Amino acid sequence: MKGAIIALLTALALATTPTMGNAAPQLPSAAPAAEQGPAVQAESDGPQEPTGLPPRAAPPRTMHAQWPVFGLFAVTWVAIIGYLIATGRRAERLAGELEVWEARR
Repeated sequence: MKGAIIALLTALALATTPTMGNAAPQLPSAAPAAEQGPAVQAESDGPQEPTGLPPRAAPPRTMHAQWPVFGLFAVTWVAIIGYLIATGRRAERLAGELEVWEARR
């Protein structure tokens, strides 16, 4: 039963995650210097010293498409904690049965 639930959750996560072919790259638009304003034109009038910095900031990185990964991590942690609790209870029960067997000797 648990295996079926895990398989269904994995299939759901894979079905809702965008694939590489569907993901559109977010590149900054290349606007002409006339549309960027006079500050850019003034900078381009004389020779420029290289600063080592990119000419434009990179687009922001978001993790909106990563929610299935978070969900699977959450399910995994819940399963691990549940397994530890169940194993602890089983160990306590076996310890009690062992005490009963030793008392009978």
